[in-house]
Amino acid sequence: MATEVLAEEAWNFVVFRHGDDWVLTYLAGSVGLYEVSIKLSKEEVARIRTTPAFAKSLTEQFRLTHEVGRERELRPAVWPTRK
Repeated sequence: MATEVLAEEAWNFVVFRHGDDWVLTYLAGSVGLYEVSIKLSKEEVARIRTTPAFAKSLTEQFRLTHEVGRERELRPAVWPTRK
């Protein structure tokens, strides 16, 4: 079964349902890339639903301020299941 995807941009980020939670997974780094998954708040999900471009700005915020969202980080990173 495919995962419900709310927003995505290739080689940047994806926002998707993971169990009962919504998760933002994005690529970070420069020379070496790594994956980061953050459990989103209900407010963040609601804002992405009404303004999909918010997902991109939220991704940039997490990238620039690594400590923001650290307490909500899922390890290892998770990705949606595709059909």
